[in-house]
Amino acid sequence: MPEETIKQLKKHSLLICREKQEAGQDYCDNDLVVCNESGMPANSSNLRRIFRNITKKAGNPRIRFHDMRHTHATLLLLQGVNPKIVSERLGHTDVRITIDTYSHLLPSMQKETAQNFGKMLFDDSTSDNGTPTEKPKEKIKNGPRLLLKGMSITSLN
Repeated sequence: MPEETIKQLKKHSLLICREKQEAGQDYCDNDLVVCNESGMPANSSNLRRIFRNITKKAGNPRIRFHDMRHTHATLLLLQGVNPKIVSERLGHTDVRITIDTYSHLLPSMQKETAQNFGKMLFDDSTSDNGTPTEKPKEKIKNGPRLLLKGMSITSLN
């Protein structure tokens, strides 16, 4: 989890501890992260209403609470995170569920992967915008005629 999320969860935990103390014996400790002042599960309609208000104040378009899950997965996949990792974060039992759900992202990812692979094999020491890179890349000779064996690259010549 990002450090910011951990900070907010610790802060929220302190709030729950205060609510437990204030409620005393009336507090029903179900060990929940999202609960009301008495420890019972939060009402889902209240959560949706609060979420709508927060997104509206932030100037974001109206989305469903569950859409954050899809946004999370989409952003990770677009960053090139391995679908297996995304699948585990989402709690999918099989990576195929993730791939089937987010397959609409794969064509653009395939194109980008092919372009990056081509750059690795054939590009000179310039960046995407044509400016020289700080550290020149070692150009791979006979790029298309490579044989990968374990971690070593050997030419077929």
